[in-house]
Amino acid sequence: MGRWAGLGSEGDRGVVRGLHEEDVRALEKALAAYEGQVYDYAFALAGDMRAAEDIVHDAFVDALRRAARMRNPARLRAWLYAGVRRRALLRTRVRELAWAPQDTREGAPGEALEVLQGALDRISFSDQELVLLTGRHGFAGAELAAVLGEPVHRATARAARARRRAEAAVIAQLKVVQERCAGHLPVLVRAQNRAPRDDGHSARCPACRRRAEAGLAVLLSLPEPPRPPDSLRRRVLHTATDPELAGYRADIVGKGGHLTVEGFPRQPDTPSGLGRRWLIAGSGMAATLASAIAASLLLGPQLGRPPLGWPPIEQPIRSPAHPAPPERPVALPDVGGSSAEPTTTPEPSPADTGHAVNGGEPDVPLPTDTPNAATEPTASPAPPTSPDTPNAPPPPPAQVVPEAPQPPPALARLSVLDTEVAIGAGRTSRIPLQAENGPVTWTAEADNGAIRLGEDSGVVTPDQPYELEVRLPPSLIRLPGKTVVSIVNEADGSEYQVEVSWGLSLL
Repeated sequence: MGRWAGLGSEGDRGVVRGLHEEDVRALEKALAAYEGQVYDYAFALAGDMRAAEDIVHDAFVDALRRAARMRNPARLRAWLYAGVRRRALLRTRVRELAWAPQDTREGAPGEALEVLQGALDRISFSDQELVLLTGRHGFAGAELAAVLGEPVHRATARAARARRRAEAAVIAQLKVVQERCAGHLPVLVRAQNRAPRDDGHSARCPACRRRAEAGLAVLLSLPEPPRPPDSLRRRVLHTATDPELAGYRADIVGKGGHLTVEGFPRQPDTPSGLGRRWLIAGSGMAATLASAIAASLLLGPQLGRPPLGWPPIEQPIRSPAHPAPPERPVALPDVGGSSAEPTTTPEPSPADTGHAVNGGEPDVPLPTDTPNAATEPTASPAPPTSPDTPNAPPPPPAQVVPEAPQPPPALARLSVLDTEVAIGAGRTSRIPLQAENGPVTWTAEADNGAIRLGEDSGVVTPDQPYELEVRLPPSLIRLPGKTVVSIVNEADGSEYQVEVSWGLSLL
């Protein structure tokens, strides 16, 4: 507006250069040019003169230290407004504009302020502030975006929408005032959604015609700006120049918050670029998670199994390994008075029971009814005879009791106690193993790579059971599924299968 023209681009550049050099004259020049309009804006946001004075004081002290960091030094006015806006929004919770107290008796100023306030009450505080900055203080384009801390296109679009809403609110409020002037409404009643009566009163009433000619821009210019106290300028200069107040100045700068990449104070109601990126990334992750949960609920727990897979590798069938029976010596008969060395023969199997050993005596055939026996009977040797003795009958064959067959030694056996294992929230579970009749060497393998085994081989003893650990690898989202773990006893080739299942898990 004309009353708040400012220093212009070149003037702002010179003042910013002086602030960078901590020149007090540059600060005095900035106060003379922008103190009144900045104080009007601070009072409109805070609604209190003392609070507005403190906000303006801190904004100018902060500008002395940090305004020179702007990329474009020709926007000192926008920098001061941005500093005032941040401090006012953080200091007060009032969310409606305030005007300086003035004479509101009947007449043109009082009626105009009533229409303006009634129209602003119909729109949000965000739209009220945009109308104040654009209609009363004359901000637009890049300067408006710098004050709000937003991109230019967003700030321009928001300002245009706010102006349209404010103009519609002024028209609606004028209709309410017109009905009240015609006597159709009480003084303190507002008809928000009521259509006005058209009885020609607006054409006959000079006051209604005068109010109808006033637009939004005229209404915003009517409230008189509050006059800043004379002590404000002296207070700012004292704080900025007194060496003993260096800590106080640092505290004021610290409360001013961080600066944007353009060098302006960051606004509390405007998220930073990093925050917007995190918001977009978080929204994408949430959408992905929701899609995965919906798919798992619709398709069921079989979704975790792969639809295609290679054919299983054929494993050779392992036959039980029987150890060879121990060998023991068998004595041969003494033929012709000469002793023969014992030879080693394998122990007969339980099926071959035709021969037996009796204290080193020669083998004697067992009686059998079948002529075709597997083993031919062996005749015992005749005792030596002399020519003087008569032929004596041969002695009867010795009766030999066959030895009972020895059972083969028991093989070590592996027992898998659980054939179904579920993995819970801890992402791990265990398969208990136990050995019988001796230590067992085992190997384990999973059908696919969905799970990990703690070990793929080992030895289990009867006195010390073992638990094979199965775990799920880390993953952001894991759908329900199951797989099979095969455990093989290396001694006899027996194989055991354990089904491992898990549910839906996150992280």
